[in-house]
Amino acid sequence: MKIFVTRFTLFIAALAFSPVCHAQVVEPKIEKGSVIIYEVKENTTTYQYTVTVTKFSEADGVELKWKTNEKPARSGTTSMAFSALDDATRLKIKLVSGNEKLGKDQLRVFFSNDVVTNLVGNKYVYIAFDEKEDMFLYTAKKAETAEIDYGGKKIKVDYTSGDAGKTQIGFISIGDYQVVHTFMSKDLSFTLKSISGK
Repeated sequence: MKIFVTRFTLFIAALAFSPVCHAQVVEPKIEKGSVIIYEVKENTTTYQYTVTVTKFSEADGVELKWKTNEKPARSGTTSMAFSALDDATRLKIKLVSGNEKLGKDQLRVFFSNDVVTNLVGNKYVYIAFDEKEDMFLYTAKKAETAEIDYGGKKIKVDYTSGDAGKTQIGFISIGDYQVVHTFMSKDLSFTLKSISGK
C-alpha cells in the first residue's frame, strides 16, 4: 500500500508540472488600455478604425480615443456612461471627430446587455442607429460563436446578430460586455479585426 501511495503521489506531482495541466485558457476582457481595431468600408473608401479604451469603470465611465488611417485621418474622443453598457438602446455608428459626449442611453463600439438578451429571448428588439430606430430580428437557429483575434491568438466568443433588412448588426461577448462585431448598411460597414489588452 505504501508503494502505491508513493507511485500515485509521484504521478500526481508529475501531472501537475506537465504542460497539459498548465495549458492557459484565454479569458477575453475589455479594460482600460484595450485596443479594438475595425476594418471600415464607407461608400467606396476602406480604412482602419482603431479604438483605445482610456477609461472603463463605474467611477470614471467609459472613454474611447479613436483614429482612422484614411487620408486625411480623423480622430476623436468619445465618453459615455458606464451604466449604458447594461441598458442603452441607441448605438452611434457614424464617426464624429473631436470630443463627443454621449447621452445616458447611447453607446459607441459597445452595446448593452439588455438589448442583446432581449434580442435572443424575444427574437426581436428595437435598436436606434444614429437616431434612426428599426426593429431587428434574431435569425439564428442555435447558439453561435465567432472567432476573433484576441491578443494575437484566435479565440471563440459568443455571437449574437440581428437583421432589419437593409441593416444587419452582430455583437460578441467579451467578458461581461457586448462589443459590436459587424455592422452593415447600404453605405457603411464595420468588421472587427482584433482586440488586444494593455
